[in-house]
Amino acid sequence: MAKRIFITESQFKQFIKHQILSENGYGQDEIGEIACCINDDGNYDVELFDAETYHRCGYEVMTLDEIEENFGGQIASEVETECADGKEHRYELAMYDNETIDLTDKQALSTAAMQRLKHGEYTRNCRGFILPNGIVVYTDAEHNMCTKIPGVKNTFHFIQLGCIRVLDHSIDLACQPTPKQWAVLEEIFDSYYGQRLDIDLMNKQIGNASKTYYNLEPDEIINDIHNYFSTGKIRRSVYERTLYHGSHADFNEFNLAYALTGWGEMAYGYGVYLSDYKDAAEEYSKGGILYTVEVPKGKYIDSDYINPKEAMSIALKFKDYYLSTEYGNSAYKGYENEFWESECKYVGTTDCGLNVYSSISAILGSDREASKFLRNIGYLGIKCHAENRGTGFKFINYVIFNPKDIKIINKEKQ
Repeated sequence: MAKRIFITESQFKQFIKHQILSENGYGQDEIGEIACCINDDGNYDVELFDAETYHRCGYEVMTLDEIEENFGGQIASEVETECADGKEHRYELAMYDNETIDLTDKQALSTAAMQRLKHGEYTRNCRGFILPNGIVVYTDAEHNMCTKIPGVKNTFHFIQLGCIRVLDHSIDLACQPTPKQWAVLEEIFDSYYGQRLDIDLMNKQIGNASKTYYNLEPDEIINDIHNYFSTGKIRRSVYERTLYHGSHADFNEFNLAYALTGWGEMAYGYGVYLSDYKDAAEEYSKGGILYTVEVPKGKYIDSDYINPKEAMSIALKFKDYYLSTEYGNSAYKGYENEFWESECKYVGTTDCGLNVYSSISAILGSDREASKFLRNIGYLGIKCHAENRGTGFKFINYVIFNPKDIKIINKEKQ
């Protein structure tokens, strides 16, 4: 059975200009299906079939770009993927009844773009746009190909509608990314970890902002995008990040003496709980105060994953620290290897950051002592990955070990 593919009338009129069709007297309403098969030259044998009898009425050898030009991106994407098996695949052609598209409808915009442009998943160094539905449409060097979508004026207009442009090592966006766009952006940021990446933010209401990351850390650029849409600014200092905290108490500095006196619990360790997602902090500040704070850029224990070398480094430092304490020295003097095998070794061999923290806490007898030790060896806190259950939006909560590392920059009554 042939797949039903919609194409525009203008695209089809372009194709029937081919001599073989005009010579045989076929018009656009008489073509019902096309069949495509890759040939030995890497091009595609394209056969056309009559809409009523389904007899063959035309034949062309076309490149993939020619297929996209004449039939649109959806067919080109299907052909490129499916015909790789060397077999023939059929597609039923259907005209659009109305080429007017509601460009404010993110789903309609995504669908229209996919029907007209080649699309697929993100690959490193690809050029194109991330649609609101998370699909990437490829435009190579011709970004104005987006004008194939009815109503889209130019590249800048397409970006303002909520599509994110990806070009080599640069990203342009104007709207708060959708959850599916965030998933692709996180993949991009991870692929550029420690490398250069440029970002241009161009929301008309907020104003333009740009930044070059010469040694990219994904958390930093994610925070900057959040900050841009919440405060209108990108943090210029590479030494700080902006986070949020919700509370019913009014104070001018954080103090762990008041921990657990409000909402919530210390589920991930001893410290002050902050979030890079403003909405999450607002849940705790209803009827209270939303705090915007800054913390230094530095090392954090990742709740989900820790590099084996980093874990072993922490374990060795912890061994030396514990054996230097009064209790550790008296309990394990002469039995240092036994202490390592029975207590410390697991800290250095797990790949889960929270397991590192909880193991140290168990040996020291409390989360408070574990946080104190980790802060003393240079860790500012713990990064805990979270997700909004309703929208699927991913964000990070932070446990800051020492409240003196936190600077309050704004208080907003809710």
